[in-house]
Amino acid sequence: MDYNEVVSDSKADSLTRLKRTLKPFITEMVRDSLAEQADSLIPELIGRYFRNRLGKMPILNGEAQVEVRVMSKRKSRRYHGRGGYLGFGKQRRALLHFASLDCTATRSGTSDVTYSGTFSIDMNDPGIGKPISYLEQAEFIQIGFSPLAPQSRVLGGKAVVLINNTIRYEYKIPPQMMASNFILITNMKNRKMLNLATNGPPPS
Repeated sequence: MDYNEVVSDSKADSLTRLKRTLKPFITEMVRDSLAEQADSLIPELIGRYFRNRLGKMPILNGEAQVEVRVMSKRKSRRYHGRGGYLGFGKQRRALLHFASLDCTATRSGTSDVTYSGTFSIDMNDPGIGKPISYLEQAEFIQIGFSPLAPQSRVLGGKAVVLINNTIRYEYKIPPQMMASNFILITNMKNRKMLNLATNGPPPS
């Protein structure tokens, strides 16, 4: 046996012993790594479970609370018979509609007024009975207040939508100049969501 073969065998033996020595440590590292991955995946798995389960639940009732601050010098007033609405829409189709016959205008500064209202779903709305995940196809939210002057300057606001007294969506109303007599929310991803039953993620 020449010198090179001896060196080669010696290296192979050393590598084998090294592998044998390191095996328990490698096994432990892999186990810990898998455990960490599992821990990080648990919230996501729980989220998927609730999104799948709750997303299939039918829409039975709902309420929308809306506040919109606009440039105006109107006085504070409660409007009866002149309320407002909030609607989820896709292209030219209405998905779910909330409305009320009343709303309130509150003077919040020298040149701005906050319009607010609590709107409910009509039990004859076509969206009743559809799964909650049905709302995920909405491309925009349209909001209107009867007393609000057309082409008003909107300073901001928010819309909170509660479905089945369980799923809560909160949308920001961005500043805008009303093109007509309604306000639009087009960034449907800019929202806060909560499943009130579990304080976990809602369906998406």
